[in-house]
Amino acid sequence: MCAFVLWGGKLAKAKSLFHSISLSNLIAKYQDIGFDWQIRKGSMEQRYSKVKGKYEEFFVSQFKDIERIKNHDLIGFLDSLSLMKILHDQLTDLKNIDVSMEFLIPYANDKRIDYVLSFKNTIILLEFSYFDSQKSEKQYMEKYHLKLVQVMQYEKLLQNLISSRIKTIPYVVLYSPEVDDNKESIKNSNKNKMIELAEFVRTLYYKDLSATEELSNLFT
Repeated sequence: MCAFVLWGGKLAKAKSLFHSISLSNLIAKYQDIGFDWQIRKGSMEQRYSKVKGKYEEFFVSQFKDIERIKNHDLIGFLDSLSLMKILHDQLTDLKNIDVSMEFLIPYANDKRIDYVLSFKNTIILLEFSYFDSQKSEKQYMEKYHLKLVQVMQYEKLLQNLISSRIKTIPYVVLYSPEVDDNKESIKNSNKNKMIELAEFVRTLYYKDLSATEELSNLFT
């Protein structure tokens, strides 16, 4: 891991599942698992029971520094990676976007950020959360608010450890089931949400100029 923090004279090392790799490399690792994952309807426990024993070895081998992988963690990993592939496919023309998955914040009592996207002078703290599409709009907004507060807390913890020149942005995606075993398909907005996130990343990417680019613009 390339992220280090000097604190009280001691060097602390940040940890993550997949860390400091390009978005393309993350998706390549996801595709190496060799399956076409679907976000199925049901609780995390119900969904895990149908795939138990199939993917644990892969993630345990990657999770060298972070212990206590729970059943719902594994399903969440696979869900979010399938959504990150949509994001990747929308951003293939942008270079030097790095990503860390399950970023363990140093000195934060095992608090983990689902994904940290970094480019130029910007960091996006990205949190995913499963939400049953049949629940009410009020329940959706309550869940969104709780996740947003959570990631904003993570943002503050991370800000304490990095340069104040770096811009940090919290972002929440509530995703819903795509497949119901009792039905052929379910209408959901997962793809649209990831396309919207891609548009947001693209806006920030071109807005976030280096010092050289800023000076160059003065001559044009």
